Amino acid sequence: MPEVATEKAASATHLVEQAVRGDYPAWALSSAMQVVANHYRASPRISESQREDLLLAVVRAQFAAIQHLSRSYSRDQIAAGMQSARKSDFSMG
Repeated sequence: MPEVATEKAASATHLVEQAVRGDYPAWALSSAMQVVANHYRASPRISESQREDLLLAVVRAQFAAIQHLSRSYSRDQIAAGMQSARKSDFSMG
């Protein structure tokens, strides 16, 4: 099952990087968090390297979300959501 954790971590990171590029950032970030939430149900932990990659992508995504999302998205809510993501345990296990 370690390959499942690797695949899910890669999928979540890819989605967050999509948000960084400004490609449907709200959808991409929501989808990435759904991948993480679904993975918590029954899969093994991801590696420290994968965890660091995912956390770095989330930090980059916060800045991109502020840049790419319309002003109708509250900047305070974006910051709060990203802070929650960074504080969560991305061990995925």
